[in-house]
Amino acid sequence: MMSSRFKKIIDKLKFHDPIENIIKILKEKKNIDLSSINAIELFNSENKRATDLISREVKSITIVEYDPYIFLKYHKERYHFIISDNPIEQKDTNFQHFSLFPDIFNIFENRTILLLNIVQDFKKLENESKLESIKIGIEQMCKAYEKLGRDNGFKLLNYFTTPKNRNVDYLCLMYQKEKNEDRRDI
Repeated sequence: MMSSRFKKIIDKLKFHDPIENIIKILKEKKNIDLSSINAIELFNSENKRATDLISREVKSITIVEYDPYIFLKYHKERYHFIISDNPIEQKDTNFQHFSLFPDIFNIFENRTILLLNIVQDFKKLENESKLESIKIGIEQMCKAYEKLGRDNGFKLLNYFTTPKNRNVDYLCLMYQKEKNEDRRDI
């Protein structure tokens, strides 16, 4: 039988999937009961493992099977956990997840977790010569997300990042509606 001290050391040495890290942080450090919330994956993730891991933790998950930008304009259901694990590429004006705003706020509950993938240093990306000089710090990004939230009636409560791969990080933003409406809480 393994001692609890030895088990803790072994657990620290194990490689954890980035989504497992996010789930662990939300549950253990942010005290969020994921089993009672509904989630949505906006980009029918290329990362099926991430969707699978999240679906095991939440009450329900909706997977958008078509253009998420159109979906957000017309969809009325609200979610506690929104995952935007979009491909990092530029198509027309929809670079990364920027075109999701401000429509994404239409599907927020009173308290919502928004998970985005971000690039802080575009020099790390291949085939992005137009963007190679752009470097954006996490604090600068979060100020922009805070303003977007405020402009749409939401307060940014907290955020954290975790690496997704060598080029991309996950940014987890936690918002709360400033005036309580007919929305559910986490």
